[in-house]
Amino acid sequence: MRTKKFTYTLLLATLLVSIGYSKSLSNPKNGDSMKSPVLLSGTPLWSPTLKSRAITAENKTGAVGQGGQEKNGRKGLPCLWKFKKDQVYTFAEIEGPGMIRHIWITVQNTGPEKMRNLILRFYWDDQETPSVEAPLSDFFGVSHGRTAAYESEYVTMPEGKGFNCYFPMPFAKKAKLTITNETGEDAGMFFYQVDYT
Repeated sequence: MRTKKFTYTLLLATLLVSIGYSKSLSNPKNGDSMKSPVLLSGTPLWSPTLKSRAITAENKTGAVGQGGQEKNGRKGLPCLWKFKKDQVYTFAEIEGPGMIRHIWITVQNTGPEKMRNLILRFYWDDQETPSVEAPLSDFFGVSHGRTAAYESEYVTMPEGKGFNCYFPMPFAKKAKLTITNETGEDAGMFFYQVDYT
């Protein structure tokens, strides 16, 4: 009888702790949001109904199982090889509803002049005017175009090379992300990944 009572008490205690823990995750304290499985907006990072996708130079649509197909998966098409002068490159076009959850970008030749003249433009729901229009470096928190390792809640550059953005970007019908080379010359390689649900 004591064993049965102890077992029920232990199960009840475990249940109460679990409920308290899940509530603390859905309401993170300042600075804890990246450690918990929810976005800063309170949107869960995981749900049985969400389907995650990743868009890259090789898998432009984010289709399941289509990344790493070129050259037997040996980096056949990891980037836009030649980012030409004045080129407008659409690096993500996603049908909605959905939410962009992470963007990773790195470019060749990342001097301050070039960083300030690679222009990001993000369009939501077939709008003609971009909702986001900013130099690549400014968008990722490198306002003077000089790369350096740093980390913050929304944007990071852990090694001073690759840009990461964790702004939740919801859209109803469509998301279109472009980058324009306004450097006056070819800008070399452009690597990217856009993660969305």
